[in-house]
Amino acid sequence: MKKNDAPEALLAAASMTKPMTRTDVTELVMEAKIKKGLSWTRIAKAVGASKEWTTAALLGQMQMTKPQADAAGKLLGLPPYAVLLLQQVP
Repeated sequence: MKKNDAPEALLAAASMTKPMTRTDVTELVMEAKIKKGLSWTRIAKAVGASKEWTTAALLGQMQMTKPQADAAGKLLGLPPYAVLLLQQVP
């Protein structure tokens, strides 16, 4: 483990003590979007939906289908449970 990975490793360990919430997923989405330099338009293109709808879905206001959630998860590098939460009714 690199020195810079320590905070992320601690966060990962801490997340094992409580279930991930939809709010946690939104935070992961925003962090990944910023770190990867992605635009909502680019993410929407991968998801196959409008920019407005995709933004709302990834911010926790809409339910994604499995293919949409899988596409977003792959692009953003989300953990499997986060991808499942994207498919739940908010």
